[in-house]
Amino acid sequence: MSSKLIVKNIPQSATEADLRGAFEKFGTVTNVQVKRHSNGVSRRFAFIGLNSVEEAETCLTKLNKTYIKGSRVDVEYARSATATNTDIKHGTSTDAAVNKSASEDLAFLKSKVEKSEPPEEVLKVKVLNFPDHWNKQDVILFLGKDFSCLKIAFTQKLDIPKFILTVDKKNLDIALKKNGEQVEGKELKVVQLRSKKAQIELEAQNKQKTEDEIIDTGRLFLRNLAYTATEEEVTKVFEEFGEIVETNIPIDYDTSKNMGFGFVTFLFPEKALRAYMALNGTSLHGRTLHILPGKDPPTKKASVPSDAKKTSYQKQKEEEVKTLSTHSYNWNTLFIGSNTVADALSSKYGVRKQDVLSSNSKKESIPVRIALGETKLVTETKQFLLDHGVNLDAFSQAAGKRSKTVILAKNLPVGTSEKDLRDLFTKQSPIESIVLPPSGLTALVKFRTQNDAKQAFLRLAYTNYKGAPLYLEWAPLDCFNAQNTNSKQQLNHEAGDDCNTNEDSKEPDCDDNSPSAVVFVKNLNFNTDESTLKEAFANFQPQIRSVVIARSKQDSVMLSRGYGFIEFKSNEAALEAMKAMQFKDVEGHKIELKLSNRQTLAPKSQRRTQTDDSELSTCKILVKNIPFEVQKKELQQLFATFGQVKFLRLPMKMASNSHRGFCFVEYHSLAEAKKAFASLSQSTHLLGRRLVLEWAKDVESVDDMRKRTAEKFELGQQQSSKRTKFDDNSLLQQDFLPF
Repeated sequence: MSSKLIVKNIPQSATEADLRGAFEKFGTVTNVQVKRHSNGVSRRFAFIGLNSVEEAETCLTKLNKTYIKGSRVDVEYARSATATNTDIKHGTSTDAAVNKSASEDLAFLKSKVEKSEPPEEVLKVKVLNFPDHWNKQDVILFLGKDFSCLKIAFTQKLDIPKFILTVDKKNLDIALKKNGEQVEGKELKVVQLRSKKAQIELEAQNKQKTEDEIIDTGRLFLRNLAYTATEEEVTKVFEEFGEIVETNIPIDYDTSKNMGFGFVTFLFPEKALRAYMALNGTSLHGRTLHILPGKDPPTKKASVPSDAKKTSYQKQKEEEVKTLSTHSYNWNTLFIGSNTVADALSSKYGVRKQDVLSSNSKKESIPVRIALGETKLVTETKQFLLDHGVNLDAFSQAAGKRSKTVILAKNLPVGTSEKDLRDLFTKQSPIESIVLPPSGLTALVKFRTQNDAKQAFLRLAYTNYKGAPLYLEWAPLDCFNAQNTNSKQQLNHEAGDDCNTNEDSKEPDCDDNSPSAVVFVKNLNFNTDESTLKEAFANFQPQIRSVVIARSKQDSVMLSRGYGFIEFKSNEAALEAMKAMQFKDVEGHKIELKLSNRQTLAPKSQRRTQTDDSELSTCKILVKNIPFEVQKKELQQLFATFGQVKFLRLPMKMASNSHRGFCFVEYHSLAEAKKAFASLSQSTHLLGRRLVLEWAKDVESVDDMRKRTAEKFELGQQQSSKRTKFDDNSLLQQDFLPF
């Protein structure tokens, strides 16, 4: 169902304003087109574009069979400009005219695109919409003294007079340049005529050229967009065909509406081609969508600086760093530099900065003091963001989707105000909202459009702001959905065991964020696609998250590379599938399976800290990434802040007196261990290195060791079975040498 309507039997005197006034009572009108002959006489039907399908349905219900200026009109849904000839043949003559008119709309848009010349020797042009008193000599004089033609003829069909000129290639260009010029109040039309065969060949050439350009770039250029269309709406329409990297629709800030065109970039070019073939000529917000191949955006080259302070190499390295800043995940969310921590503590407690960074007591460690100060600031910032509807758990999902309009600004100077950020970010791009904690060290900046956010990101990333580098990161897509996330967690907590386990199933019910496992599948048939491979694993369908076939581009065609990946919801499900499907036949090929080290969708931070509190049976914490300069007494001082430490074991290297960079800390109570884990696992740095905390595993029992060994043995037996198979007939025919 379309949001574009066709209105038939309108009065010849009806104008676009008359129809817009009639339809605006029941919806937002995006486009009105009254179809006319070349002489300006109305053809008594028009197209009306509405903002949504619901509004179009309301207008059809309210206005069909009603009267407009004394004529009873028929309101119907307009067909797509890509309707087939068979559909037109089965309709009425009016329907055929409507489909022809819709196709003419798309043809008009395509005529604005430069086309290659057809391979024909005899070239013809026709001249339309000229003054009534013109004759052949007037046409020749108008085209200029440098113009000459082989033949000129006058014809008139359907009361439309026109001159047909036979010319060569040089004079064809001269004639076409006159197209659109005003003559005695009329706009002259000069159009090239082509034979049916040449037209078909030209269309085939243009089609192949268009497909090749889309495969090369994966970028689409959208024209004739409704001015009410937003980036989110366009993205929703196109993401049905594949993953989208970027949607860019320029905005006119004087009217707060888009400029009628935009770009959509796909991750895989073949998905862009599918979207082009399916959506070109269709209706979007009541307007015919015209799609063209998009060119790659120009890359900014590093320029040699004019000042003598920075060399060309330094400038080039800065450009490389800015390019890397566009990656979706670079730092932890609540990063605060040690110098910023000292400034914040000095400002908060009203002491000098040198007093914060010095101590008269030998027992008190300055690195520990800075680490504890950072932990306190991080805790306060975290609580402020949670109170303002920010979902901090979303920031730990490195493989999750990122927002295109929300930027996380970090390493801000102490005391940064909201006004300072608005002055910094709004030089060219208006800001919708800012979330800034009281400490002013981290902020979330939300822009109105993706293009504004991207320009601000590239302009400000890694720049020097008040003496410190400005760190920018794209915020997660659901960073402002904390309320929904917290309510879900509360419901899960109240549900208890009902959410955690299911007696009738081996898999947990709430396993959307659980760690997954990826199986590498090789020896695939080159014709096997994702759906075929998924059908082969039909018995494990509930446990499968995604299936991907590796492909490479050869001669503008994406071909399979003979292997792929299957992601399962759990490691147990992956092992079970490998046991059942190892060396099974799929389209004539015996597939080989093994666990892949490919990164799964579950973020590392979740895999590290995802243990449910109800399942914890130990008060022992494993602390990694400890600086080698740190002594054991400093670690004891750090962890003693959160409770009474039962013991702290720091393994040492055998060849030297240096420790091995990790330690084990055990508290007397589980509550103290949880408190230390929650405080220090967010973003605590000790001598510049971030501490990584994990719950230490309990001592493995003998039964667990036997079970793990048996699983590895069975898996190894199955993987080696293919190499130990022999043909019985060939084995009997072999000659054995005597010993």
